Amino acid sequence: MWPSVENSARGRPGEGGTLGAILRDRRLPHRLYALTAGHAVGADPGTTAGDVIAFADSSGQLQFAGGLVDWAPTFPPDAKTGAVDAAIVLVAQEDLRDLAMQSALWPVGAAIARSGDALRLLTSDRGPVDGSAQNSVAVSVRVEAGGPAYTLSPVQAWHAPGGTQGGDSGGAVWNDQDQLVGIHGGIRLGDPAQPFFIPIDTILRYFNADLVVRDELSNALAAVRGRRPLASTVERAPVQPIVASKPSPFDDAHAEILARTIWGEARGEKEPGMRAIAFVVRNRVQRRSYWGSDVAKVCRYPSAFSCWNPGDPNLPLLQAVGANDPWFRSALTIATQMLADARAGVSAQDPTNGGTHYHASSLVPPPWWTEGHAICAHIGKHVFYNDVK
Repeated sequence: MWPSVENSARGRPGEGGTLGAILRDRRLPHRLYALTAGHAVGADPGTTAGDVIAFADSSGQLQFAGGLVDWAPTFPPDAKTGAVDAAIVLVAQEDLRDLAMQSALWPVGAAIARSGDALRLLTSDRGPVDGSAQNSVAVSVRVEAGGPAYTLSPVQAWHAPGGTQGGDSGGAVWNDQDQLVGIHGGIRLGDPAQPFFIPIDTILRYFNADLVVRDELSNALAAVRGRRPLASTVERAPVQPIVASKPSPFDDAHAEILARTIWGEARGEKEPGMRAIAFVVRNRVQRRSYWGSDVAKVCRYPSAFSCWNPGDPNLPLLQAVGANDPWFRSALTIATQMLADARAGVSAQDPTNGGTHYHASSLVPPPWWTEGHAICAHIGKHVFYNDVK
């Protein structure tokens, strides 16, 4: 069964939902998104991009988590009518390993349901719910009693003699060919016998994404580990290798990971505090020590920057943050300029005085590794050291 879904940062009114599918960003194909119903994770008016979304098995055991990227509708709804009730959550490919090995959970493709087609809803806590497709309709929906009503149109009605229940929202609706036709949206306001689903073609257009199909992810994971991939049910064009055009350790391709590091370590600070983190990364690269030989390796060196640590609450947030966040826009500007200066050999004034280590100035007592070392700079919320090996 697919995992259940819950916004860990928010309580009710959302009652959670079910994972419906995994999507791949068309513009950034390395980015994978977990798909569920928008109201299942975004019904709280305080919902923001980066909220941690948890995915659990039928026993409630956490399987993986990710950062909320986009969802519709927002609450209270900006418009009275829309076509999408869906959300995407950025997840790591490696976190999907256990699911990837369960081939039967994955659709073989996407399709449009026709009236009368046999359907089944995949739930997170019980077996499939069988039913049949009906016509396209407009439905009024309310997430909780007394909450605002909104209209979804066009969506597709379907008949489920066994009934659906709370928590099914976002669950995959398949046809009898194992093709995904949509995700379960809920029931029509005032008519509990009338469930509906959001067509998958509408969702893929809205999020500019493609559906990850059966064996696609398990093959990718197997290739990473050097194992022979499973036989795929879908033919694909060969992927052209990416050839680095610039061997510099300050390659512009590292701008995003540097920006995410800056954001994860110093968001909320003024520009000097964010620039100081960038200089620490630059200084570590230039020292050519054990941290790594380029910006990306230094940023991701185990336990070097806590925001990248597995299990750190910052990790899904920094993976999900985008250009709509003003701090991230600032971090990206700083990162891009820093890399350009480094490649050009520009000796920009280093406010950290060669700092390679730092900690929050509020930390009392300071970390053990500071013993015997002198503070070389105090910038924003951090103090810096340049004599730690």
